[in-house]
Amino acid sequence: MKIIVHLMVPLLQANGRPAVEQFKSTLKDAVGKKPQWNAGELHSVLYKSVVFYKRKNVAYLGITSEDIYAKDYNFLFGWANTRGGVMSYHRFRAKFNDEPPNQSRLLKRAKMQALSSIGHIFGIKRCTNPICARAYPHNLSEHDAKEGALCTQCAEGFIRKFKQIH
Repeated sequence: MKIIVHLMVPLLQANGRPAVEQFKSTLKDAVGKKPQWNAGELHSVLYKSVVFYKRKNVAYLGITSEDIYAKDYNFLFGWANTRGGVMSYHRFRAKFNDEPPNQSRLLKRAKMQALSSIGHIFGIKRCTNPICARAYPHNLSEHDAKEGALCTQCAEGFIRKFKQIH
């Protein structure tokens, strides 16, 4: 947690003292509570911290080991829109799932979530192909059932987007 504070405070200082105070207040409110962060609030803090550095066609994705949730969802793997996103690898870890450690499994899970989140940031439509890395999983079993790569439609969506950029 100290690392997060040390990284976020200098970024937020570019946006003024109120941004720093809001971040510290959010941390203070979290002390002693269930170790889970509101993804919408993290998303807002991330956006405020990078707005000074924001450039066209650059995606900002915050990555955390902390568990996240939002309004109607008791947990999320990620939360993103065209302003940026946050993702958590908390529920991908072996310890959380009482699994033997497996770094390649953790990396595959995180990569798929990052692809999904970055797709949302760039405005690429959510995928409905259940084996695509960008398909919405309702649970970790569905997430693990995906192949780990983009389907043809999603790959073409990224290609179209990146051609627009260049």
